[in-house]
Amino acid sequence: MGKRKILICSTGLPGSGKGVLAEAANELGLPVISMGDIVRRETAKMKGVIATQSVMEVMKEYREKFGMDVFARLTAKEIEKEKSQIVFIDGIRCPEEIEFFRSKDWKIVVIAVLASPRERFRRLLRRRRVDDIESYDEFLERDRKELELGLWRVI
Repeated sequence: MGKRKILICSTGLPGSGKGVLAEAANELGLPVISMGDIVRRETAKMKGVIATQSVMEVMKEYREKFGMDVFARLTAKEIEKEKSQIVFIDGIRCPEEIEFFRSKDWKIVVIAVLASPRERFRRLLRRRRVDDIESYDEFLERDRKELELGLWRVI
């Protein structure tokens, strides 16, 4: 058995800057696993389309059907493949995910990334990822849904 895994986990609302931390971790040579990429992969399997609404629907459906820690369990499969003792996890969204990782006897460090709503909206418009928003109303609705799913309990 190898050394105990150490997970450095970022959390924050969309556009807060979690990706910047992930890039820095990658530049330092740490493996980076994006929980958002795992959610988008599952969305593509289920819906065939990756859009803000479909991603949010899949997150909610999976959590209702398989438990709040479902994406942590899917992420754990990726973590276990990593040879590195330290792994950066991009995008923790609820306390149940943290508790699942702790149940694996992994050391967990959580970094909450914060930015003003104005800055996050600007970043999302500039980022132009397939599941990003197109209007301020969509932005506010996405925040509401993210917080409703438990993100506020982690930040």
